Amino acid sequence: MTLIHKRPLGSSLLSLMLSSLGCGPQASAQIPLSPRVRSRLLKIIIGSRPDEAPASVSNELADGLSPRAARDLYRATQIHAALYGRLVANMEDLERCVMPSLRHRLRLHWAARSSGVRPDDVIAELLRASR
Repeated sequence: MTLIHKRPLGSSLLSLMLSSLGCGPQASAQIPLSPRVRSRLLKIIIGSRPDEAPASVSNELADGLSPRAARDLYRATQIHAALYGRLVANMEDLERCVMPSLRHRLRLHWAARSSGVRPDDVIAELLRASR
């Protein structure tokens, strides 16, 4: 049985497949991130700090992302790679996980929120700047 798929598996199907292969729920933790992906992940997290952020969004950020946000993005990237049957997480896995992993963790300055800036806009800019 192979774990290579073009579409993500449902969580119950994935659990069934992993258990039938003798893998526990920690199977995705064994999936490494390539050095390029890890470096970009760190650029995104560090770039979210107001003093390190791109000029276009530095005034909109109240705080930077926490180490826990970095850890959760790292894990989400690993899980995304596992769902798609990859043995190493790639840049696509990271890019697909950034918004859902970070949008609720990013604190915007009150003036930015009142002017209609959304966390997704800031995260998109952080993604562009991290390339």
